[in-house]
Amino acid sequence: MHSLHTSYARQFDVQVRDGRSFHIAEITISNEQQLRQSLPFLRSVDLPARSSLYDRLSAAQVAHLLRPDPADHALWGALAGEGSTETYAGVGFYVREGDDADVATACVALDPARPAAGLARLLLETVVLAALLQGFRRLDLTLQPGDVELRRFVVDAGGLIHLAAPDRLACTIELGDRRRILKTSLEFRAPGRARHDRVSGDVSPFRRPLRLPG
Repeated sequence: MHSLHTSYARQFDVQVRDGRSFHIAEITISNEQQLRQSLPFLRSVDLPARSSLYDRLSAAQVAHLLRPDPADHALWGALAGEGSTETYAGVGFYVREGDDADVATACVALDPARPAAGLARLLLETVVLAALLQGFRRLDLTLQPGDVELRRFVVDAGGLIHLAAPDRLACTIELGDRRRILKTSLEFRAPGRARHDRVSGDVSPFRRPLRLPG
């Protein structure tokens, strides 16, 4: 797997459809305490139980995600503003699937106490672009059938969707068509210039249990 020689912002400010602004940035070891405080509130909505990331990720798995290794994983978070000490309103990340060097599984989780129309899609687009620019060939995720905007994004990006269970859609996005995906997705722009005002819905992207160490 070879990453593309393309530069993009590691952080940016954006306004979602309901008018609220967020600061989107990669989460690293320097944000560990803030992330761990956020985990009990962040819900991945792929399962009816809507379990929190605190329930689904062990301490070792969180530590693994915080170690910089974009060839294996990358983690992004949404805050109310740059330098905010609040917990994350949402996070999105990809994790390489086992020994398959160019396939990853995506996850997005939100704090349901702070709903923001469009934030889930924004985080999903961020993850898709990061995986594409890193050189991954395919990204797998799961959606609920009612996630209309996210289903539209997957289809517009050239992805395939099939019914995996009555309440779950399995999605696959082939990342080879870079032009189509970049056109569909939010571009990474200079802080303060990005606007993302036509999205809504929630994402539930665990296609299978994450294959993280520990």
